[in-house]
Amino acid sequence: MTKFIRTNKLGFRGRKVINVSQSGAKIRDITENIQNFHKTHAAAEADDIEKIILSVGTNDIKHSRYGVQFLRKYLTDLIDTTKQLFPAAIIIIQCCLPIKCLYSYIAKNVLDFNNLLKDLCLKNNCVFLDCFSDFLTRDFRSCNELLYHDWLHLNMRGVGLLSTWLKFVVNEHSFDRVVNNPLGI
Repeated sequence: MTKFIRTNKLGFRGRKVINVSQSGAKIRDITENIQNFHKTHAAAEADDIEKIILSVGTNDIKHSRYGVQFLRKYLTDLIDTTKQLFPAAIIIIQCCLPIKCLYSYIAKNVLDFNNLLKDLCLKNNCVFLDCFSDFLTRDFRSCNELLYHDWLHLNMRGVGLLSTWLKFVVNEHSFDRVVNNPLGI
């Protein structure tokens, strides 16, 4: 969902930020993207990266009929690889946004996955961006249809809201490792 957000618009004052999102990607795909990005950029350029935005989970969750705990290994590999290749960068991991419950297990999986992400972020000194509730209806019962194109992908209004969140986290000098609702929405 974050693939539509232009990285050059996220970092103010020359701050170098990369966003390694890809439509249809699973966690292992994003790990490969990180490795490929590092291989195709000069070491000096890679060392200048200040922040890395990771958005993962949606495509893994849709097919996880029996829970999400098995994804811990893939998430750990992603975080370890990113930290190894970009040791000076702050890693920002966005929560999985609400997904319309096409199957009975999806709502629980999204919540379990976000809890897993939050736990791994705290253990690995990454920033966990928790903007989940801002993409729900006011009664917190389902996805806010005004922000979604098809209950899975954000429309332009949803992308705008997500961009606002990411700009805040990327450009704010905060020591919080879990960012919850700083916009007051």
